[in-house]
Parts: sequence; C-alpha cells; structure tokens
Amino acid sequence: MRYIGKEMRRVDGVAKVTGVARYAAEFPLPDMAFGYLQISDIARGKIKSLDVSAAEKSPGVLKVISHLNLDTLLPQPDEQEKNADLVGFSAFRSSEIFFSGQPIALVVAETFEQARAAAQLIHAEYETEKSSTDIRKALDAAKPTNPDKTSKERGDFTSAFERSEVKLEQEYHIPIEHHNPMEPHGATAFWKDGKLTIFDKTQNVHQLQEYLAGLFKIPKEKVEVTALFVGGAFGACLAVHYYTPLVALAARETKRPVKLSYTRRQMFTGHGYRPDTWQKVSLAASKDGKLTALSHRVVVNTSRYADYSEDFAVLAGLIYNCPNVKTLFQNVATDLQTPAPMRAPGAVSQMFALECAMDEISYQLKIDPLELRLINYAEKDPETGKPYSSKALRECYRLGSEKFGWKDRKPEPRSMKDDEGMLVGWGTATGVWPAMQMKASAS
Repeated sequence: MRYIGKEMRRVDGVAKVTGVARYAAEFPLPDMAFGYLQISDIARGKIKSLDVSAAEKSPGVLKVISHLNLDTLLPQPDEQEKNADLVGFSAFRSSEIFFSGQPIALVVAETFEQARAAAQLIHAEYETEKSSTDIRKALDAAKPTNPDKTSKERGDFTSAFERSEVKLEQEYHIPIEHHNPMEPHGATAFWKDGKLTIFDKTQNVHQLQEYLAGLFKIPKEKVEVTALFVGGAFGACLAVHYYTPLVALAARETKRPVKLSYTRRQMFTGHGYRPDTWQKVSLAASKDGKLTALSHRVVVNTSRYADYSEDFAVLAGLIYNCPNVKTLFQNVATDLQTPAPMRAPGAVSQMFALECAMDEISYQLKIDPLELRLINYAEKDPETGKPYSSKALRECYRLGSEKFGWKDRKPEPRSMKDDEGMLVGWGTATGVWPAMQMKASAS
C-alpha cells in the first residue's frame, strides 16, 4: 500500500489549474483556418437538397465539405464501421439522417466567426420520417447482440422461481448519461511534405494513427498524433470520432492548419453516451435467504447504423451462489447516435439493477442486506466450480462494515439523522469489473 490513502502530487496538476495545459484545439499555428459544423434538425429521414452556394460565397470561406463532395475529396470505405468501440459515426457518407444533430456540412474559413456565420447560410430540405428514441416503447423489437455467445441458462430458472417461497420481480430504467467534460472534443491538423500532424483529444493514439493512415492511404509513419493532455474523457475519446478525419481533410484541402471543435450542443450528439438501459430482475429465495432463482434481462439502445453492445448481464451468474440463473442481453435500434463506453461501461449499470433487487428482497426476507450477500457468497466460480486464484470480497465486506459502523445502522427508512438533523441513508452494494488478460511475451 505505497500510494493508497496518501496524498499524491499530480505531475500535470499545476499546468491544468493555471491554464498552461492546452486543449487539443488550442495549439497556435501560423496561418490558422477554422472549421464549423452545421447539423441536422431532424432525427430521421434524408436530405432532399442541400444548398451550400451562399455559404461558399460568404466572406472568408475557404471550403465547404458535405455529402455532395466528400466522396470526390476522400473516398470512403464501402460500409459504415459497425464496431462503435473503434470508430464512431462517419460524417457525410450519404444523404441519410440517422439522428438529430448529425453533421450535414463543414465550413472552413479565415476566422471562427466567418465559418459560423457561413454555416447558417446553408439550406437543407428533408424527407422526414417518424423517429423512435424511447426503448421502453420498443422492447418487443429487442434482439440479442451476440446470439452465438449468449450465456446458457444454469439449472431451470422458471420452475425454481415458481416453487420458491419468496419472490421479487422488478424493472429498472437508467436514462442516457452524457460524458460532457469542460474541454469539448476538438483537434488541430496540418500537412507538410505529405505528412499529417494532428493534435487530438484521444485516449487511443495508435488506433487513431492507423485509422487516419488507412483512410488517407498513406504510410502509418506519415501520421503523427499528439495528445498531450487528454483531460476529461471517461471513455468518450476511445473511438475515432467524425471531427478528426474531417479536420485532417480540411487541412489537406485548404493547405493550411485547421482547428475544429464541437460546440457544447454538439457534445451531446458527437461521440456517444452511456446508453438508455432497461432491465428486469427476478429473484427468488428460501426464507433463510438462500437464492434459489435469478433472472436478469438487460436491454440497451443502439443506433440504426451500428450494433452497440456492453454485455455484462453474465455477472449476475457469477457474483452470487445461485443454482438457477438465466441472463439475457439485448439491444434495440433507435434514432439516436451510437452509445459509447462510459466509466465501467455496462458493469456499473447492470450491477446497479441487480444490487437494487438484492436490497429489495432483503427487506422482504427481513434479513440485513449485507448478511444476505454473505449468505449467498460464492466461494468458487458458480459457473465452472473452479476456485478463484484470489478473492478478498468477504474481507472487503467485513472491513467496510467495521469502518462505517454498519452494526449500528437502522434499517427503517428515514430513521437515521446526523447531528444537525439531516436524514442519513446507508446502503451496501457490490461492483464487478473484469480483469482482462492477454498473451504477453518479451525478448
């Protein structure tokens, strides 16, 4: 324990709080041009016509890029990237609109103000279709994301649930949550002697380098990605987002450095979010608190152009020693941009529902919530029966309860107050995150 519980000096702390640390779109370069994105105001449909002529003639405008000329400027891969963990939405591929706030044009001008003013002159006419954004109205259309990898049922949940003494069935809904840090997503790019240099707010410089090299058909060594200070990201900067290839293209076409940032409005539609999540948990137990049946169904939203998955429903079969377990993870297409990883993606949302259900059934059983978890503690992997290489969760429960004085907790709602008369609530929950291992070698 060399570091836990001790005050540590942040290497870049002073630079960040004094403003010395620059945002990715703040690097000063000579002869800089500025980009501004114009976005759609419908959620689903097609662009019937896009008139950019007034914008092109506006003072200071250097270039306007849209679906009208993208394929000529930069031919795109045949398909929209399906893996949202690697590549987010690709802008201007077609006239189709998948979500409100989708970019429909990029204006590049001498100043930011000129680019923004010209963008307002772009006129779009749409064929609008009815949109769907609420997964709770489309649960019947939900489908498994990985049918071949869906967890097999352990035991017989249905019959075990029906004959159990104590039962709980509950639904939980967690709305969309946005990662929206102070620094908006943005990048600065320039080309010199066939080499692309880009300053970007990315959590994955190598992935971005490879993607841009492939897109622009240049050697990887001809792409230099600099991410000095990622700042707040929380998973929002893992994938390649559309502003990055666009700013690189704009710099190539204008033969000048270009900077492009999302507006605060675009931060809600430009890079994903923690998905809309609906869950149903069914628990059954004997009167002594031993779980006899557990079912956990998870449904999240995805977009109509990618198949997003963060399947951690399997955790329900691993965390507690229960003989009959059934889990199901599904998604449903909505007219929203694709979700993205956000701070323990999947695991935090799905463990939240399971642990809420455990709390609720503990009250039905009149058993302390912590004691219920200890009654159902898994000493071995319930799925395989194999021993854990290490597991200190029981010790965590013991130490945490001692530190908090759990034995003095009153279970009745609104029964505990602090010295100033403020209500105090104490609860307990277990969280899980996988320890992913890969083959390693050294020479």
